[in-house]
Parts: sequence; structure tokens; C-alpha cells
Amino acid sequence: MIYIVKEREVENVNEAKDYEVTFDTAVADVLCECGLFNLKGFLCRHTSCVLSQNGFKEIPPQYILSRWRMDIHRSYVLDYGCNFINTKNPVHRYDNLYKCAVKLVE
Repeated sequence: MIYIVKEREVENVNEAKDYEVTFDTAVADVLCECGLFNLKGFLCRHTSCVLSQNGFKEIPPQYILSRWRMDIHRSYVLDYGCNFINTKNPVHRYDNLYKCAVKLVE
């Protein structure tokens, strides 16, 4: 099914845009032309409206990425500390960036 979702006109905006949302009821697959899910990893309000209109009370599990979940075991440890690095010294800075890049690649 293809839905056309119209945004409300706001005082400061001259024209309201229409968004085309494709919805497959069999597998609860929803796709909006604004591309917010592909860009940022969460569903836009256009797709939320379509899901709501079709009786969905929860977001389908395929749209909840592991980066947004707290119960997923991470394979990395965040390290925010860099107190011992002299950022004005280019050699120290390069060494630190190299170590961070190697960790990221691994």
C-alpha cells in the first residue's frame, strides 16, 4: 500500500510537503521517501503515522537497531580519557589517533 502523508502547514513555512510512505502489511515493512531511517537509524513521523493508522502499537523489531538498545553486549569499551596526551605535540597526537584507529578497525 502507498500512503501520502501531508504535513500541517505552519505559519512560518509557506508550503507543506507531502511524503510518500510505502507499507507492506504482510511483513510490517514501511519505507518513507524522506529517508530518515536510512540516514539516522530511527523511524520518521510519517512512518509512525502509517503504523499507527494500521493498528500497530509498537515499532516493528526490524526497526529497532542494536545501537539504540541497552541490552546488547558491546564488543568495545568507550574510553573518553586522554589526560596524558599533549595535543599540542603533533607526534603524541598522531600516536594517539593511530591507536584509536587501530582499535576501531579491529
